[in-house]
Amino acid sequence: MNSINNKVLLTEIQKWDYEPTKSRIHAKECMYKVAVSSRAFGVKNYEDEVPRSQFENYEREQVQTNEEIKSDFKKAIVGYQDVSTSENSLHLQEHYYYQIRFTIESVEFFNPELAEELKTLLSDSNVVLSLYKQK
Repeated sequence: MNSINNKVLLTEIQKWDYEPTKSRIHAKECMYKVAVSSRAFGVKNYEDEVPRSQFENYEREQVQTNEEIKSDFKKAIVGYQDVSTSENSLHLQEHYYYQIRFTIESVEFFNPELAEELKTLLSDSNVVLSLYKQK
């Protein structure tokens, strides 16, 4: 399993959690990055609410396995494939698009090797990520 320094992890989560959003897309990016990192390391909602100087300094183990992260990622790819052909699914297509995109970016922070595996899964699925309908 992967581990990361708790202070580094909580500082990153706090950065994304409290960053003023510049747009709706930026808000989604912040939301997904907080969710993916928090879920992977079992971070509770209240943990990043204390001042950074009070973050405990220890190596925090990843609690969500790489296989679980890959499984969630595969489900997002399948969801994107399913809705990308539908006429009335722009909202869902956008949801899956950002979930896929920001999951990769989030995982790159704490596990670059897994991020590469996710990119490979995406390319092997022959999915072309786009916010516009694929014909």
